[in-house]
Amino acid sequence: MSTRKDHGSQPPVAKPGVGPSASDGMGKIRAVALSKAAYVAVGSGLLSVALGWLYMNRFESDVSGGSRVAVLTTNKEISNGTELTSSMIAVRRVPAAYVDERAVLARDQEKVIGVEVVTSLKSQETLQWTDLAVRTDARNVSQLIAPGKRAVSIRARASDNAGNGLMQPGDYVDVFAVVDAQGTKTAVLLLQRVLVIAVGLDTEQSHEGKLAQDQRNRRDDRLLTLSLDVDETQLLSLAADQGRLAVALRNPTDQRVFENTPDLGASALVEARDKLQARKANGPRPPAAPAASAGAPLKLTEAR
Repeated sequence: MSTRKDHGSQPPVAKPGVGPSASDGMGKIRAVALSKAAYVAVGSGLLSVALGWLYMNRFESDVSGGSRVAVLTTNKEISNGTELTSSMIAVRRVPAAYVDERAVLARDQEKVIGVEVVTSLKSQETLQWTDLAVRTDARNVSQLIAPGKRAVSIRARASDNAGNGLMQPGDYVDVFAVVDAQGTKTAVLLLQRVLVIAVGLDTEQSHEGKLAQDQRNRRDDRLLTLSLDVDETQLLSLAADQGRLAVALRNPTDQRVFENTPDLGASALVEARDKLQARKANGPRPPAAPAASAGAPLKLTEAR
């Protein structure tokens, strides 16, 4: 009898960790990894497409002048001094690269209706804030007002074609009023040595040159903004309601003010003229002492 064992008939010995359950787990891990790789690939592809689309959009936008901006334009010729109505303006969409920073946007249409233009405009012309009798200066006007003061605007009559063209911000003026006192026209000296904050839209003194002249031609010289105390504002408001205002430009270094200046009625005009001529013949009138409130000349930068 043979004692040799037949090893081929024995069942195989299972190695640790490579049984059926371990093989299934490795398959799942490979499937998950493949799925993640697929998602990453798809995501990268979509991102590339999106970036390409954005780039092309940006390129086309740059070539065409950028996104479109709705601005206001004129649809007819408009004369200087005319108040804007909705029938005079239209909306046009213009590439952002060609929109001036002074252009009036369509969203501000309600703000300009009823506002006077300060220069003649042609049809199909883009409406600009500098064309209007409104203050849009980059500098904040409120920062030019000294504490305790108020900015008050007065306007010359439309018939005064010259307006206040000779005046500039930083000048000083005296303010007069011609009112009807008991049926008689009377000239009253209201205020003396008042600081001019703005002339039309200008809050800075202009310099010599063609640009300064062009700006002066476009500004509304009839609008004058003064720096006043509260009680002076009350006085000026009442006088403006009762009659006509006039301003007299004075030397900025002249700090003199006259006290107890009598009002001049129309009936005493001839008599007042004779007294004036006699006084000039005898020498200049001695000025009164400066008022307590009159100090060194103010500067527009003082209240900043």
